[in-house]
Amino acid sequence: MKDFSLNSEMSYKLKIFRAMLEDDQINGQIKFMQQMNWLTIIQILLNKK
Repeated sequence: MKDFSLNSEMSYKLKIFRAMLEDDQINGQIKFMQQMNWLTIIQILLNKK
């Protein structure tokens, strides 16, 4: 039973770790999208000149 409890604890920690990684990826994608939006806005403004 000790092995089982250890495994369940490890899987629980892995789930938390994966959730944290997914949050980081989502935040990174949002920041990347914001940067891309600024780049496209600047390009549009430059093209209008």
